[in-house]
Amino acid sequence: MSELTSPGAPFRGLLGAGFALYNLGVVAVGVGVLLRGPRRIPEVIGAGALAACGVAGVLMIEPFPQDPMGSPLTPAGTVHIALAGVSALGLVLALVLFAVAWWRDAFWRRLRVISVVCAAAILVTGGVGAAMVASPVFGLFERFTQVSFLTWFAVLGVFALRAARGERPGSAHSATAPRG
Repeated sequence: MSELTSPGAPFRGLLGAGFALYNLGVVAVGVGVLLRGPRRIPEVIGAGALAACGVAGVLMIEPFPQDPMGSPLTPAGTVHIALAGVSALGLVLALVLFAVAWWRDAFWRRLRVISVVCAAAILVTGGVGAAMVASPVFGLFERFTQVSFLTWFAVLGVFALRAARGERPGSAHSATAPRG
């Protein structure tokens, strides 16, 4: 995906702006988790890691874009690769820490399973993709990694909206409420 915003890419400006907005959204989610109320230490660290991933994502667009494929590695390209690695590991750390933090909360507990599954998927697909960086299927694994995170992001959004509406397990609007 970084190649789409590398110097000389045809739609670099448009896609770079979109990726920047996406990453600013990741920062906002991290900050939002911090601001939502009482938190456990793993949740605070996870939210910080998530926000750091978003900042790294913005920096990977500018001033540290990926070098065009096949070109020599530049200092900016080297920093881009380092930021991508730190961002990926930070994301996995955030998801695992959220799973730990939400373990005892009846409402958020259901999100812990998808957090762990998505973290594992990111590790596997990201690792395979990194090992196949020169292969034509590299982009496919890169997208699997993104889909894993975006799936978690979407499910987190649904949970956050339900929590904002006051839905909790056993409430009248909850899917787990007893039916009479």
